[in-house]
Amino acid sequence: MMAIVADGGVGISGGTLIIPGSAGGISAGGNVSISGGSITINAGLGAIGAQGSVTISGGTLAVEADGYGIGAFGIFTINGGSGTIKTPGGAPGFMAVSSRTNIVVGSTTQVNGWDGAAYTTEPSIGVINYGSSENFTTFIDSGAPGVGVVNLRYSPAEPATLPIINGPVTMSLPVGYAATSTSVYTVAGTPAPTVTKTSGNAAITWNNATKKLDVAAGLAAGTYPVILAATNRGGTATLTFTLTVAAATAPTITGPTAMSLAAGYTATSTSAFTIAGTPDPTVTKASGNAAITWNNATKKLDIAAGLAAGTYPVILAATNSAGTVTLSFTLTVTPAGSTPPGSGGMARFVRIRTYTPGMFTDVNENEWYGFNQRKSIADAYEYGLVQGVTATTFVPTDNITVGELIVLAVNVRRIYEGETDPLIMFDPWYMVFINYAISKGMVEANDFTAADYTRAASRAEMAYIFSRCLPAVEYPSQNTVNSLPDVNAGTPYRDAIFALYRAGVMSGNDSAGTFLPNNKMNRAEAAAIIKFVILPSTRESGRTYG
Repeated sequence: MMAIVADGGVGISGGTLIIPGSAGGISAGGNVSISGGSITINAGLGAIGAQGSVTISGGTLAVEADGYGIGAFGIFTINGGSGTIKTPGGAPGFMAVSSRTNIVVGSTTQVNGWDGAAYTTEPSIGVINYGSSENFTTFIDSGAPGVGVVNLRYSPAEPATLPIINGPVTMSLPVGYAATSTSVYTVAGTPAPTVTKTSGNAAITWNNATKKLDVAAGLAAGTYPVILAATNRGGTATLTFTLTVAAATAPTITGPTAMSLAAGYTATSTSAFTIAGTPDPTVTKASGNAAITWNNATKKLDIAAGLAAGTYPVILAATNSAGTVTLSFTLTVTPAGSTPPGSGGMARFVRIRTYTPGMFTDVNENEWYGFNQRKSIADAYEYGLVQGVTATTFVPTDNITVGELIVLAVNVRRIYEGETDPLIMFDPWYMVFINYAISKGMVEANDFTAADYTRAASRAEMAYIFSRCLPAVEYPSQNTVNSLPDVNAGTPYRDAIFALYRAGVMSGNDSAGTFLPNNKMNRAEAAAIIKFVILPSTRESGRTYG
């Protein structure tokens, strides 16, 4: 027995209908149309049957039947509504005895039919449009004649898991950057989430194929936040990414400013230059002989063989959007067999190793002696004349003893003389250097006592020792010294101090040339004096004192 029987059609457009019990649900001689309302049917037989067609376009259904769920001899169509249809007894969920079964997009009705969501006795079904692919799958069944050709069976959706999106959250680029992309993002979840950029500058776009953010060229300096959203039916996860475009900073270029070669030299290169700035500066050789070329890969000047004796100035220019800075470099090619300006070997002072800023953790590269200022320690180190107290420390402000100062001066003189034979050490270790200095006239035997060699040296003693470590010809006068504020006739080693001022090896601690002769000498100051002694091109010139 059916709970509701109609010879004609049955239409339900609203209200609440509950049909309990073991009988059938609704039987119509015509069509059944459900467009609204709430319908609950628990039937021992079929739940809804129609001699005509069945159309569900709205409403909410909750159907459970031991027989078929919904059957029609006409056209069966779902284009709306929602609910569940269960047929635990093994009968079809939908049964259409016609030439067409339509389940069209728009329905959220889920079907749990034991023998299929849709069943037809006709061998020709026609076109079937079905709803969400999460709820239905289609397959071809070439069963016995008279059993249908196409079945729609319920396929439960995978359990949804919350989406996850992980990847870069920051990126920094300089002004003037080229188009680029982030690294890859990882997106996970069931079903597979869809990723969208929900906010952010239009120049930053989501690339679903690569799973990256593409950044177009041309953004000005500033900060650019972007929000990515990964969404599935389990929910939405967001990730915030921030691009920072750094403002331009003026370029800098530092490195060797002079080099000497003897005629007949082989092709060679300078040591490396250091270039900095945002965006990365472009370095060009603005002027100079064609045999001297800029090598951008090594950041060095390459010098071809064959230049005749002479002086070859070169100007390097480092340029970016913030400006241009230049550096002057001079190559001196001396005649074969000569080492002007004196008879010694100034050309023998060459860089033998590379100083890396920060290699000594206690050297502030922004102090006057640091790499970003006068490069005193860096240059003396590269020429092999000073080294750290340990592999990572230099202790620039520690005092230097008289003995240590003489050792440095002797090492300068031995390079100048071209001496490579090792000195034979004995106790105390520095005495071999003292004896060498006395033999070369760098100091006199009675200048210092044994106790003096282990005490801190004064600046006046430094002037005396270094004024004599090279022949006088290597200290040509290039400044006028009438007087100095704190050096007078009674100052120890006055003549040596004046000689180094005239040669440009020393220039004092202020614009007046104050020398502080009695102050203790430290390791950074010793490195600075060594640099001026061995590199005449770095010495002060054209000044008048007093």
